[in-house]
Amino acid sequence: MTELLLKIRSLLFPRREFGISKVGKFKRNLKNTLLSKTIPYPVQRPTALNQTLYLAGMFSTANGIGEAARSAYTALTSTGAKVIAVDISTAFGQADIETDIPCIPYSDFPFKESGTLLLYMNGAEVIFSLNTLGLRKKHPWKVIGIWVWELPNFPRTWVQALPYVSEIWTYSHFSKKSLDSYPSEMKVTVVPPPIFPPKAKSQNKLDLDIPPNKFVFLTMCDARSGIDRKNPIGAIRAFKFAYEKNPNIFLIVKTRNFTENMNAFEDMRKAISNHQGILWLDDSISKSAIEDLFQQTDCFLSLHKSEGFGLTLAQAMIAGKPCIASAWSANLDYMDEKCALLVPCQEVPVDDLYLVYTSKETYWGEPDIRVAAERIIQISTDKALYKTISKQGHLKIMDYCDPKALGERMMELLGTSLQHPG
Repeated sequence: MTELLLKIRSLLFPRREFGISKVGKFKRNLKNTLLSKTIPYPVQRPTALNQTLYLAGMFSTANGIGEAARSAYTALTSTGAKVIAVDISTAFGQADIETDIPCIPYSDFPFKESGTLLLYMNGAEVIFSLNTLGLRKKHPWKVIGIWVWELPNFPRTWVQALPYVSEIWTYSHFSKKSLDSYPSEMKVTVVPPPIFPPKAKSQNKLDLDIPPNKFVFLTMCDARSGIDRKNPIGAIRAFKFAYEKNPNIFLIVKTRNFTENMNAFEDMRKAISNHQGILWLDDSISKSAIEDLFQQTDCFLSLHKSEGFGLTLAQAMIAGKPCIASAWSANLDYMDEKCALLVPCQEVPVDDLYLVYTSKETYWGEPDIRVAAERIIQISTDKALYKTISKQGHLKIMDYCDPKALGERMMELLGTSLQHPG
């Protein structure tokens, strides 16, 4: 029945259905243009001492943007800062998990004449988000846009949002270089996302059908983040090559939102082709369940073509898991040959099958699948190498993404003295 539905869907909808069409882009740009007539231009003044900070983001969404907002809130409040979390997940129709962070709905955002807002939404969603929060011309707030971009060229669809943010924070030097490539006077500052160590014992244990005595790899992909960019099919190919020489390995492919695109779903199903060494999970799960997933695996595999930061790589490192990763883009901020197994990449023009990235004027890195297979065999058979990479990776990311240091760094950038309880 599933195969029949897939065939029917592929006939009704062309393969390149996942990206936004030209008509869709026109409608989105027109909507943003109309909404921009009502929202205020931001101010540049420093945040006042004892002023409450508002942090708006997708707190109830199981994606990287949502996790970044949650971790930033926790890091900021740990400094003693007064922070109110504003959940805008439902405004985008993406509330799919529960969060333990106390949030107010976006409808309760205050109608104050001024304030400071950290907006954890990328450029394409800024105007809609500010309008949704109710900011109008009479509300000239300081608005910090937290933007992350994964390709070398500034995205044209974000230009429209530039006048409505006071400044931009981004996660990596790769992303900063891209955002700086547009000729504007916008200040762009690198602020990595805080990464918290996993809890000693997961509160949400996953019941996975993993054969005993296997060395387990994990790769992850959210379809909305770009299937070609995340390249899970490349990871599957590398695993299959390695499996031919070492059948004592196992791969978990953790995805999200693949059922929204039946062509992508079918492509993934064909790539896996009922391989006895591969388990595919397509679902939204909590942070606690993600932590348990890392604990049940031995190594993280990311053959991405480009990253704006690489949150799952950092999460794997802080969980003490070695990483095999493309030697390309933002992850090189915190990865080298001492703390990860890197896979060489060849620079190629972007050609996104699912049209999430449509620019033909930019490029990304195509990882060497054969070398990746060699790395898989290396880490699964060399215990000394495994121990060294695991330890060095953990130490590197603990320092680079330290929540306490980054919380204080964010407060410093906001231009206010740290506030501590009592």
